[in-house]
Amino acid sequence: VGKGSDDAFEAPSGCPVSCIYKQQGKLKERLQARRVAASADPSAAAAAAFKGGGDGSSLSASSSSSSAAAAAAVAGDGQAALAEAMASLEVVALACFEAWCRREEVPARAALERFGDVETGAAAPRAGTKSKSVLNLYNYFNEEACEEAPCREHADPGLLTVLCRSSNAALQVRFPLRPGGSPGKAAEYEDVWRDVESEMDRHGSQDSSGDIVLLVVVGETLERLSAGTFPSCRHRVARCQGLRFNMAYELRPRMSVFHP
Repeated sequence: VGKGSDDAFEAPSGCPVSCIYKQQGKLKERLQARRVAASADPSAAAAAAFKGGGDGSSLSASSSSSSAAAAAAVAGDGQAALAEAMASLEVVALACFEAWCRREEVPARAALERFGDVETGAAAPRAGTKSKSVLNLYNYFNEEACEEAPCREHADPGLLTVLCRSSNAALQVRFPLRPGGSPGKAAEYEDVWRDVESEMDRHGSQDSSGDIVLLVVVGETLERLSAGTFPSCRHRVARCQGLRFNMAYELRPRMSVFHP
């Protein structure tokens, strides 16, 4: 696939994920997966996004096991793995969003109905509707002939991003010094880039349970919802030796959210 080109392969009817492949020359390649509302009764899928019924009740990804089972039946183990990975990381993202809601004394269910993905809105999505949230699988080539930076400094646009430890540590962040707090006033950040995957390794080595250490970062939408008190995470991927594989889940709103 040539530089900057997209090769979209849609999931068959009834399959819970739809994927787009993109390669940027000798720099990197990406597979992006979105969930597809395929239920004959979409309201059932939307209702399954919540465990419990009251405001502030625990939230969960809709159909972690059922999506994987459906994908396996329709499109094989590859689709099943994507669906299961997406649902598992979504559970983490929703738990973190619920924690933020508790801290701000905001009803979690009401917040997701207004600012969450298409499946958590008051109106159930129609069959075939794709989620705004995405699961991104990146493969960085790190070829010597490529002079372009693997991934320039940026902040993710969504609510929260759940990052897995990559196969080759290169993720760097700049910590915020002071929040923005008002329209037109950006947060202030350190001038120093800090390696974070080594910290993930350190915490993982201290955990004898064998649990996987994940990194959850704030996106620009949550920064706006918090009126700037939660600055978005400025991060980049530095050059390293050899191939680098990474997986990240971005919890995104179904509509643009502007600074209050």
